[in-house]
Amino acid sequence: MMPPPTWKPWRNSFCAMPGLSPPAQASPPGKRNKRGSGKERLMNAGKPRILIVDDDRSSSRLLMALLGGDYEPAVAPSGEQALEMASSSPAPDLILLDILMPDMNGYEVCQELKKREKTRNIPVIFLTGKHGTRDEALGFELGAVDFIAKPVSLPILGARVATHLALARARRDLECQNERLEQRVNERTEALQKLTAEMSLAEERERRRLAGDLHDGPIQHLAAIGIKLGLAEAAPSAGQAAATIEEARGLLERSIRELRSLMVELSPPVLYELGFEAALEWLAEHMQNSHGIACTVQMDPEPAPLGHELRVMLFQAVRELLLNVVKHARADCAKVVLLRRGERLRIVVEDNGVGFDPHQVGMKASETGGFGLFSLRERLRLLGGSVTIESENGARVILNIPLLMNGGKEI
Repeated sequence: MMPPPTWKPWRNSFCAMPGLSPPAQASPPGKRNKRGSGKERLMNAGKPRILIVDDDRSSSRLLMALLGGDYEPAVAPSGEQALEMASSSPAPDLILLDILMPDMNGYEVCQELKKREKTRNIPVIFLTGKHGTRDEALGFELGAVDFIAKPVSLPILGARVATHLALARARRDLECQNERLEQRVNERTEALQKLTAEMSLAEERERRRLAGDLHDGPIQHLAAIGIKLGLAEAAPSAGQAAATIEEARGLLERSIRELRSLMVELSPPVLYELGFEAALEWLAEHMQNSHGIACTVQMDPEPAPLGHELRVMLFQAVRELLLNVVKHARADCAKVVLLRRGERLRIVVEDNGVGFDPHQVGMKASETGGFGLFSLRERLRLLGGSVTIESENGARVILNIPLLMNGGKEI
């Protein structure tokens, strides 16, 4: 059994004929070869491969001689061998295909090439003496990219081969670019799905936290008030009834304070009435009063224009970062820095605590019911922003946010 055909460059299988000779071999060491510079050898290392399919030995040898300088040609003398060589590796970059061949003509070869997934994208140029209008129409219908009549004009052959190789290369580049874009879309879709799930968990935890705070605080106080009022009603004397009612009123006032504190913590009125900067100052004071951590705010004198949704999101982000400081950093001091750099806003939250590993705790949903660093990073990325985490001598989280979208519209 004969082994399957292999790809053999023409210089290795050249058969001499009158008037033609193989290309010059590389010059021996010490001799200068003007056509063998290092740059040219580097370019020749990646020559396009041309498969010549022609049963006419003289014609194929002539084509090999014409193409050998710029390309790496090989010959298949039959349609069956052409199909095997086209399916081998490395595959040809372009096929020059004669029509009139025994056993399997060029039309049948082209039709079979276009059926196979591995060879369907290889450009085929019919190169034949059979060049009637119907012949050309059939060739294009079968998937050929060009039709060159014999006798061949070297300038025309070179120009068309170069053109179709460039088109094929551009198509491959476009396919690769589409694959990369599709991969990026899939990655972004996966990230958005993860973010959506993260946000759903955050909302659920926020509801649970709020329900727990209401149950442990105001609801317990209201239940106690009901008991106190019942005791006051059954009190044996007016003095005892008045004292019990006074206790109930104290519980009611405490419930009102706790409800107001919950409302303010979730969405402080100062954020809507006086702006983001004033809300940060209020938050720093609130963190010091509620959690005993000294918190300062440093900001540029020029306020940053922020849309409503971005203002709320950034306030919640800073609040979440400060709560992380309280819970995990073992710090007694924190600082919030607000800087405007052109059309970008930079928010830095830093502390003097023990720091943390962002890969371990930063990608999880916040236990406080808000959103963790992963959600924050993904939300800012959708706006064209970023999150940077530094954890040496304390923790430092940097939020970088564009103030304008691509169209110049305020975010």
